[in-house]
Amino acid sequence: MATEATTVSDDCLKRPYSPEGVPWACPPASVGLSDREVHVWRACLNGHARRLPALLAGLSSDEQARAAQYRSWKDRVRFIAAHGFLRKILGAYAGAAPAQLRFRRGLHGKPELCGPCGEVALRFNMSYSSDFLLCAVARGRRVGLDVERIRPDLPAVAVARRFLSPEAFAALRGLSGGKLARAFFEAWTSMEARCKATGEGIDSGPKLSCAAPRPREASRWPLLRLRPAPGYAAALVVEGHDWTLRRWRYPQPGAARNI
Repeated sequence: MATEATTVSDDCLKRPYSPEGVPWACPPASVGLSDREVHVWRACLNGHARRLPALLAGLSSDEQARAAQYRSWKDRVRFIAAHGFLRKILGAYAGAAPAQLRFRRGLHGKPELCGPCGEVALRFNMSYSSDFLLCAVARGRRVGLDVERIRPDLPAVAVARRFLSPEAFAALRGLSGGKLARAFFEAWTSMEARCKATGEGIDSGPKLSCAAPRPREASRWPLLRLRPAPGYAAALVVEGHDWTLRRWRYPQPGAARNI
Protein backbone atom coordinates (compact mmCIF):
# COMPACT_ATOMS: atom_id res chain seq x y z
CA MET A 1 0.00 0.00 0.00
CA ALA A 2 1.36 3.38 -0.94
CA THR A 3 1.82 5.76 1.96
CA GLU A 4 2.94 9.32 2.24
CA ALA A 5 6.54 9.72 3.29
CA THR A 6 8.24 13.07 3.73
CA THR A 7 12.00 12.99 4.21
CA VAL A 8 13.39 15.94 6.10
CA SER A 9 16.02 17.69 4.01
CA ASP A 10 17.52 21.18 3.85
CA ASP A 11 14.93 22.10 1.20
CA CYS A 12 12.12 20.81 3.42
CA LEU A 13 13.34 22.88 6.35
CA LYS A 14 13.33 26.03 4.19
CA ARG A 15 9.71 25.23 3.21
CA PRO A 16 8.37 23.81 6.48
CA TYR A 17 4.80 23.05 5.41
CA SER A 18 3.78 19.46 4.96
CA PRO A 19 2.74 18.59 1.39
CA GLU A 20 -0.83 19.61 0.60
CA GLY A 21 -3.29 17.40 -1.24
CA VAL A 22 -1.83 14.15 0.13
CA PRO A 23 -4.35 12.35 2.37
CA TRP A 24 -3.43 10.94 5.74
CA ALA A 25 -2.97 7.25 4.99
CA CYS A 26 -4.82 4.34 6.56
CA PRO A 27 -2.33 2.48 8.81
CA PRO A 28 -1.18 -1.04 7.95
CA ALA A 29 -2.42 -4.01 9.95
CA SER A 30 0.82 -3.99 11.93
CA VAL A 31 2.67 -0.73 12.42
CA GLY A 32 6.46 -0.78 12.51
CA LEU A 33 8.71 2.11 13.48
CA SER A 34 12.41 2.40 12.70
CA ASP A 35 14.75 4.83 14.43
CA ARG A 36 14.74 6.93 11.25
CA GLU A 37 10.98 7.38 11.12
CA VAL A 38 8.57 9.70 12.87
CA HIS A 39 4.88 8.81 12.75
CA VAL A 40 2.15 11.40 13.26
CA TRP A 41 -1.40 10.18 13.83
CA ARG A 42 -4.53 12.22 13.29
CA ALA A 43 -7.84 11.27 14.90
CA CYS A 44 -11.24 12.90 15.02
CA LEU A 45 -12.59 12.98 18.57
CA ASN A 46 -16.27 13.07 17.62
CA GLY A 47 -18.63 10.21 16.82
CA HIS A 48 -17.19 7.58 19.16
CA ALA A 49 -20.09 7.15 21.60
CA ARG A 50 -20.10 3.36 21.21
CA ARG A 51 -16.39 3.15 21.96
CA LEU A 52 -16.47 5.30 25.09
CA PRO A 53 -17.04 2.51 27.66
CA ALA A 54 -14.10 0.50 26.28
CA LEU A 55 -11.87 3.58 25.99
CA LEU A 56 -12.71 4.64 29.54
CA ALA A 57 -11.99 1.15 30.89
CA GLY A 58 -8.51 1.30 29.34
CA LEU A 59 -7.57 4.48 31.19
CA SER A 60 -5.79 4.58 34.53
CA SER A 61 -7.68 5.50 37.67
CA ASP A 62 -6.00 8.89 37.62
CA GLU A 63 -7.08 9.52 34.02
CA GLN A 64 -10.62 8.43 34.84
CA ALA A 65 -10.69 10.85 37.76
CA ARG A 66 -9.44 13.68 35.55
CA ALA A 67 -12.13 12.88 32.98
CA ALA A 68 -14.81 13.05 35.66
CA GLN A 69 -13.73 16.57 36.59
CA TYR A 70 -14.94 17.99 33.26
CA ARG A 71 -18.33 19.63 33.69
CA SER A 72 -18.97 19.73 29.96
CA TRP A 73 -19.97 16.34 28.55
CA LYS A 74 -18.38 17.22 25.21
CA ASP A 75 -15.05 18.07 26.88
CA ARG A 76 -15.22 14.87 28.94
CA VAL A 77 -15.81 12.78 25.83
CA ARG A 78 -12.90 14.45 24.04
CA PHE A 79 -10.59 13.77 26.99
CA ILE A 80 -11.58 10.10 27.16
CA ALA A 81 -11.26 9.65 23.39
CA ALA A 82 -7.90 11.47 23.19
CA HIS A 83 -6.25 9.53 26.02
CA GLY A 84 -7.88 6.28 24.98
CA PHE A 85 -6.63 6.67 21.41
CA LEU A 86 -3.16 7.57 22.68
CA ARG A 87 -3.03 4.33 24.65
CA LYS A 88 -4.24 2.28 21.67
CA ILE A 89 -1.68 3.90 19.34
CA LEU A 90 1.25 3.46 21.73
CA GLY A 91 0.11 -0.05 22.60
CA ALA A 92 0.31 -1.00 18.92
CA TYR A 93 4.02 -0.06 18.88
CA ALA A 94 4.83 -1.49 22.31
CA GLY A 95 2.93 -4.74 21.75
CA ALA A 96 0.83 -4.17 24.86
CA ALA A 97 -2.82 -3.73 25.69
CA PRO A 98 -3.80 -0.07 26.27
CA ALA A 99 -4.57 -0.65 29.96
CA GLN A 100 -1.11 -2.19 30.50
CA LEU A 101 0.76 1.00 29.62
CA ARG A 102 2.24 2.97 32.50
CA PHE A 103 3.29 6.60 32.37
CA ARG A 104 5.43 8.86 34.49
CA ARG A 105 6.56 12.46 34.43
CA GLY A 106 10.08 12.72 33.09
CA LEU A 107 12.41 15.71 32.75
CA HIS A 108 10.50 18.99 33.03
CA GLY A 109 7.29 17.05 33.68
CA LYS A 110 6.96 15.63 30.17
CA PRO A 111 4.94 12.36 30.11
CA GLU A 112 6.85 9.24 29.11
CA LEU A 113 6.34 5.49 29.13
CA CYS A 114 7.75 3.54 32.06
CA GLY A 115 7.86 -0.05 33.24
CA PRO A 116 8.34 -2.92 30.75
CA CYS A 117 6.86 -0.86 27.89
CA GLY A 118 9.30 1.96 28.59
CA GLU A 119 12.20 -0.22 27.51
CA VAL A 120 11.27 0.00 23.81
CA ALA A 121 12.65 3.57 23.66
CA LEU A 122 9.38 4.97 22.36
CA ARG A 123 9.10 8.73 22.51
CA PHE A 124 5.76 10.40 21.98
CA ASN A 125 3.83 13.61 22.30
CA MET A 126 0.12 14.28 22.03
CA SER A 127 -1.96 17.38 21.49
CA TYR A 128 -5.64 17.91 20.81
CA SER A 129 -7.85 20.89 20.16
CA SER A 130 -11.59 20.92 19.63
CA ASP A 131 -12.36 17.97 17.32
CA PHE A 132 -8.86 16.76 16.39
CA LEU A 133 -6.06 14.85 18.07
CA LEU A 134 -2.49 14.60 16.80
CA CYS A 135 0.03 12.14 18.24
CA ALA A 136 3.71 11.92 17.26
CA VAL A 137 5.69 8.73 17.89
CA ALA A 138 9.43 8.18 17.41
CA ARG A 139 12.08 5.75 18.58
CA GLY A 140 15.07 7.11 20.46
CA ARG A 141 14.53 10.77 19.59
CA ARG A 142 12.49 13.44 21.33
CA VAL A 143 9.42 14.92 19.65
CA GLY A 144 7.11 17.83 20.36
CA LEU A 145 3.72 18.44 18.80
CA ASP A 146 0.97 21.02 19.11
CA VAL A 147 -2.34 21.55 17.31
CA GLU A 148 -4.80 24.40 17.74
CA ARG A 149 -8.10 25.32 16.18
CA ILE A 150 -7.72 28.77 14.64
CA ARG A 151 -9.95 31.23 16.49
CA PRO A 152 -10.33 34.58 14.72
CA ASP A 153 -11.93 36.11 17.83
CA LEU A 154 -8.81 35.63 19.96
CA PRO A 155 -6.99 38.90 20.82
CA ALA A 156 -3.92 37.64 18.97
CA VAL A 157 -1.80 40.77 19.26
CA ALA A 158 -2.22 41.05 23.04
CA VAL A 159 -1.50 37.35 23.59
CA ALA A 160 1.47 37.42 21.21
CA ARG A 161 2.98 40.44 22.94
CA ARG A 162 2.87 38.60 26.27
CA PHE A 163 3.97 35.10 25.27
CA LEU A 164 5.75 35.02 21.90
CA SER A 165 9.36 35.93 21.26
CA PRO A 166 10.08 39.45 19.94
CA GLU A 167 10.91 37.93 16.55
CA ALA A 168 7.62 36.04 16.34
CA PHE A 169 5.67 39.06 17.52
CA ALA A 170 7.31 41.32 14.94
CA ALA A 171 6.23 38.93 12.16
CA LEU A 172 2.58 39.61 13.02
CA ARG A 173 2.78 43.35 12.49
CA GLY A 174 0.73 44.63 9.61
CA LEU A 175 -1.51 41.55 9.50
CA SER A 176 -5.23 41.54 10.25
CA GLY A 177 -8.29 39.33 10.07
CA GLY A 178 -7.82 35.75 8.95
CA LYS A 179 -4.16 36.24 8.02
CA LEU A 180 -3.36 37.49 11.51
CA ALA A 181 -5.23 34.60 13.14
CA ARG A 182 -3.44 31.95 11.07
CA ALA A 183 -0.02 33.57 11.51
CA PHE A 184 -0.54 33.80 15.26
CA PHE A 185 -1.58 30.17 15.67
CA GLU A 186 1.26 28.98 13.46
CA ALA A 187 3.70 30.91 15.65
CA TRP A 188 1.99 29.65 18.82
CA THR A 189 2.00 25.98 17.81
CA SER A 190 5.62 26.27 16.68
CA MET A 191 6.61 27.68 20.07
CA GLU A 192 4.72 25.04 22.03
CA ALA A 193 5.98 22.16 19.87
CA ARG A 194 9.58 23.25 20.42
CA CYS A 195 9.05 23.68 24.16
CA LYS A 196 7.46 20.22 24.38
CA ALA A 197 10.26 18.61 22.34
CA THR A 198 13.11 20.13 24.34
CA GLY A 199 11.25 20.10 27.67
CA GLU A 200 11.83 23.81 28.09
CA GLY A 201 8.88 25.59 29.66
CA ILE A 202 6.62 22.52 30.08
CA ASP A 203 6.47 22.77 33.85
CA SER A 204 5.84 26.52 33.88
CA GLY A 205 2.06 26.10 33.46
CA PRO A 206 0.08 28.88 31.83
CA LYS A 207 3.13 31.14 31.70
CA LEU A 208 4.69 28.92 29.03
CA SER A 209 7.06 30.96 26.87
CA CYS A 210 10.13 30.04 24.86
CA ALA A 211 12.69 32.40 23.44
CA ALA A 212 13.47 32.12 19.74
CA PRO A 213 16.08 29.37 19.21
CA ARG A 214 19.62 30.19 18.20
CA PRO A 215 20.61 29.06 14.69
CA ARG A 216 22.67 26.07 15.89
CA GLU A 217 19.93 25.05 18.32
CA ALA A 218 17.24 25.42 15.66
CA SER A 219 19.16 23.15 13.29
CA ARG A 220 19.18 20.43 15.96
CA TRP A 221 15.40 20.71 16.35
CA PRO A 222 13.89 20.96 12.83
CA LEU A 223 10.34 22.26 12.60
CA LEU A 224 7.54 21.13 10.31
CA ARG A 225 4.22 22.94 10.19
CA LEU A 226 1.24 20.69 9.54
CA ARG A 227 -2.32 21.41 8.47
CA PRO A 228 -4.35 18.47 9.75
CA ALA A 229 -7.72 19.93 8.74
CA PRO A 230 -9.22 23.20 7.51
CA GLY A 231 -9.23 25.79 10.27
CA TYR A 232 -6.41 24.18 12.27
CA ALA A 233 -2.71 24.92 12.69
CA ALA A 234 -0.14 22.41 13.93
CA ALA A 235 3.60 22.08 14.31
CA LEU A 236 6.00 19.18 14.82
CA VAL A 237 9.52 19.48 16.22
CA VAL A 238 11.85 16.47 16.15
CA GLU A 239 15.32 15.95 17.57
CA GLY A 240 17.97 15.49 14.89
CA HIS A 241 17.89 14.94 11.14
CA ASP A 242 17.75 12.01 8.70
CA TRP A 243 14.23 10.97 9.51
CA THR A 244 11.13 10.34 7.45
CA LEU A 245 7.66 11.53 8.37
CA ARG A 246 4.68 9.24 7.90
CA ARG A 247 1.17 10.50 8.53
CA TRP A 248 -1.54 8.07 9.60
CA ARG A 249 -5.22 8.62 10.26
CA TYR A 250 -6.86 6.83 13.13
CA PRO A 251 -9.73 4.63 11.86
CA GLN A 252 -12.99 6.55 11.86
CA PRO A 253 -16.20 5.48 13.63
CA GLY A 254 -17.59 2.32 12.04
CA ALA A 255 -14.25 1.29 10.54
CA ALA A 256 -14.00 -2.46 10.01
CA ARG A 257 -10.48 -2.63 11.44
CA ASN A 258 -8.77 -0.96 14.32
CA ILE A 259 -5.23 -0.99 15.59
